[in-house]
Amino acid sequence: MQHSQGFQALVNDAKSRIAQIDIDGYRKSPDSLAGRGGLRIRDEIRMVRPGLYLGRAYANRAFLLNFTLFNAAVAERDGPAFARGEAVAEDCWPGEQRRTTAVR
Repeated sequence: MQHSQGFQALVNDAKSRIAQIDIDGYRKSPDSLAGRGGLRIRDEIRMVRPGLYLGRAYANRAFLLNFTLFNAAVAERDGPAFARGEAVAEDCWPGEQRRTTAVR
């Protein structure tokens, strides 16, 4: 990828002001898994009720594990309204995928 001269100058200027250091015990192998050529970890999370979420994790499109998340503060704040059947705002990001509805 070719960057503009202005962008490259900005990067070079930043590099000149940042000191490179070595960290004792640092190993490159685990960090490289999170980079561009790494495992490409992706997760899906669904709200069961306020404060309780079920999720699945994938790496390179292969299923890894199921997990649960619990947030007591959200459960306490929004749980009673949810139990009464009132509308509760989901606090999960719905994502960017376009949703369509099929109608017959």
